[in-house]
Amino acid sequence: MKRILIVTVIGSLTCLLRQEAVAQTANSSPFLDSIAEQDELSVEQIKSHTLIDSVYFTGMFSRAGFTGDTVFRFSNGFIGAIINYDDRMVSSSKFLLVFEPSDYRNTASGIVYSDADKDESSAYNDRRYKLMLDKSMFETIETYYPRGSDKPNKVYRTKWKVTDKGAVVQVK
Repeated sequence: MKRILIVTVIGSLTCLLRQEAVAQTANSSPFLDSIAEQDELSVEQIKSHTLIDSVYFTGMFSRAGFTGDTVFRFSNGFIGAIINYDDRMVSSSKFLLVFEPSDYRNTASGIVYSDADKDESSAYNDRRYKLMLDKSMFETIETYYPRGSDKPNKVYRTKWKVTDKGAVVQVK
């Protein structure tokens, strides 16, 4: 009896969390809803709704896949979305997309997270990010590892701001 109750409670909480994420994008586009629901995204959706360069899903990357991750609002009103990218070879990334709130047009995009299979015979780097929604900003943290080492030798932190026109600019 207790097991059934626990499963029911966990299932209910999961539903509530998903409903909350979807409610945050209420009155939005079906594409943003798909991202909030963490659905698989087709190449046609990526072509139609984003500024992501076709190099990420054509040629040797024609098997690559995209899935939704998160939708949120920056303090200046622009809508932000994170989508996952898997090249289905050695690397995965996350794109940050910025959307105009009035017509859901993608105004900027860029990679904010990247990771690839580590090869000890060559240098290696990764990228992480930190959102600062209250300031319409985010930060990327790039870490470089020398060949044969698991300790970074350089870390670069770059702050970015979403402007009132929906562009992404580096903060100096």
